[in-house]
Amino acid sequence: MNRKRRLIALLATSCLAMASVQAQDIRLPEMGSPADAVLPKSEEDRVGRAIMAQIRASGGVVSDPLIDEYINDVWHRLA
Repeated sequence: MNRKRRLIALLATSCLAMASVQAQDIRLPEMGSPADAVLPKSEEDRVGRAIMAQIRASGGVVSDPLIDEYINDVWHRLA
């Protein structure tokens, strides 16, 4: 029984060692910082308002409380 425990301990230790070596090899891409944003916040707000005005002018916005509730419900489940 003692030999079996040693073997299990040795296997567990070697698995942990291999996992830590593999974790060190992972290179995640650099995502940048918020300071690297292309648009300043004021410009982003202006562009967003202009796009929303175009959508509303095209008649692409639906004002239906049931649809709004359904979309919000789906959104909350996804979040």
